[in-house]
Amino acid sequence: MNNQTAAETIDLMQKQFARWGIPDEIVIDCSNNCDSAEFSQFCQRKKIKRTKSSHHHLQSNGKSESTVKIAKTALRKSEKAALNPYKTSLDQRNTPTVGMTTSPSQRLLNQEIKSEIPMKATLLTPQLAEQVLVVKAEKIKKSHVYYDRNAKDLNALSTGDTVRIKPDGLAKGQEWRRGSVVKSHGYRFYDVKVDGKVLRRNHVHLMPDKQDNAPNMSPQFHTTETKDYQDSQTYK
Repeated sequence: MNNQTAAETIDLMQKQFARWGIPDEIVIDCSNNCDSAEFSQFCQRKKIKRTKSSHHHLQSNGKSESTVKIAKTALRKSEKAALNPYKTSLDQRNTPTVGMTTSPSQRLLNQEIKSEIPMKATLLTPQLAEQVLVVKAEKIKKSHVYYDRNAKDLNALSTGDTVRIKPDGLAKGQEWRRGSVVKSHGYRFYDVKVDGKVLRRNHVHLMPDKQDNAPNMSPQFHTTETKDYQDSQTYK
């Protein structure tokens, strides 16, 4: 995108909708182009449900981040090997995903797509990939088990609570600023008033501040959600 405006985002989405149809729901980040009034009105006209990922918390938008990572890796490898990037994309979409028995093209189109690699004609015959949902559910369940072994739920924050907010960057010497919670948006993210401005942040970027003279924190403490919780208990 040359200009990440709401108008250009809408134009690109219209092209995708013309190819694949209008979706029931889209997951967006909280960038200006997707969180604008113009984009909101566009979704309302198309009757599309907008689900926002949590601010400055890539983990809450894992599917999109994973897709971008795969695409970037494939493009870097094709550039390094002096290959055509479109051929690389074609091969990637025809390759079964790790932990699944189907490729991206099978899950989207219910069939393989023809490439330069010789294949049986039967592979190009449309066939419902019914086992995908079962395999995906098992994969998600397994991921939950590994994550939940060390993760611990953070205590919910209430309106008016005094908190310290993680700095946007990781430059040395940056301090955790003090603010107050003004609104909760349900699943672990809040509006926080800091220095006269209202910022929206995920709970992992906020640390309860029980004392007015609490010591300044170093940005290195916010590494994982579990460690965030333990550190907040230490500095009560």
